[in-house]
Amino acid sequence: RSTLPPRSFTVSVARCARFALPPLSSFDAARDVGALVYLFDHEPASVVVPLVGLAIRAAMGDARSAIHVTGRTGLGKSVLVGVIAQLFGPSFSARNPLLSWRGRGATVQGILETLACARDVYVQIDDLQRTPESMAKATAVLPAHFEGVAQIKGRRTGGSLSGVPSQGVIGSSGETLP
Repeated sequence: RSTLPPRSFTVSVARCARFALPPLSSFDAARDVGALVYLFDHEPASVVVPLVGLAIRAAMGDARSAIHVTGRTGLGKSVLVGVIAQLFGPSFSARNPLLSWRGRGATVQGILETLACARDVYVQIDDLQRTPESMAKATAVLPAHFEGVAQIKGRRTGGSLSGVPSQGVIGSSGETLP
């Protein structure tokens, strides 16, 4: 039996390949800031300002925060959360969220590993519903995210490996509160 301290395991970067910021050479301050101002003019400020503020906070590092937009079907919750997620990669949208609370194959471990490799970004998790599976994921992921606790994996040879804790922010949406 080894007396060595547990080693951290690394998370596959392939999970986070969609976080592809455009090059700084394509940055146009008037256009990009104008798009945010347009958003402020067309959506309730009480909803948009916290979402944009959280996205900015994510980029500053080690945020470990979350925001949840809730309401009935058809209000545009996923669209709004997806628009904010596009600040961190053009491949994100309401139709193509990175993670889902109720998606098949989306496990607690998979969500935590994705949050760990994403680091200082805004991660969209869509479609929280009042189902046992969806609520179980939320009640496992959110406390671990806030507390900076990582998954622990057993090693085949004995002992354990501690995971990398998440440090970005979660933008969640759904028809119920977590």
